[in-house]
Amino acid sequence: MAPDCVNTSFNENEPIVCRPEEALDCFLRTKMDVLVLNDWFVDRR
Repeated sequence: MAPDCVNTSFNENEPIVCRPEEALDCFLRTKMDVLVLNDWFVDRR
């Protein structure tokens, strides 16, 4: 199992993301190019 990773610059004026739902919500609202959640890779193609 890979170690957890926290990117503190991930959020835009919000608390640190703690759940996948929060990460996806932030991805959809911002100009992020890529979101990686465990085995999932989401991009804006």
